[in-house]
Amino acid sequence: MLLTGIICWPQGYGVLWLVLCPVMVYDGIRSQKNIALCQGQITLKEGNLLLWQNQEWCIVRQPWMIRQGVLLLLGQIESNTRRSFWLASDSMTEHEWRHLCQLLRQSAHVNSDSQV
Repeated sequence: MLLTGIICWPQGYGVLWLVLCPVMVYDGIRSQKNIALCQGQITLKEGNLLLWQNQEWCIVRQPWMIRQGVLLLLGQIESNTRRSFWLASDSMTEHEWRHLCQLLRQSAHVNSDSQV
C-alpha cells in the first residue's frame, strides 16, 4: 500500500511526500494517545450529571444520538472546562446501549419540561 501511495504521486513531489508522511504518522500516534487518555468507566447520575475519572461532569447540551453512538457535550463542575465526548455503541453490550439511550432520552425530556 505504501508503494502504491508513492507511485501515485507525480514526479517531483517526492520531497513533499517525504515531509508529509512523518507528519501523518506523528498525528496518528498523538491521536491514539489522546484516545487512551479518555478511557474509563462512566457513571450516569441524576440531574444530568455523570462521574468520569473521579470528577463530576454536567451534560451541557442535549445529547446527539445515532445508532453508532452518542455525542455528549460535557462541562466540568469545578471549572469552566468543556469537552465533547463520543460514546460508541460498540463499546458496550446491546442491552447497556439501549438502557443508556433510554436514560439519556428521559433526562433530556425531564430537563426540557423543567425549562418551559
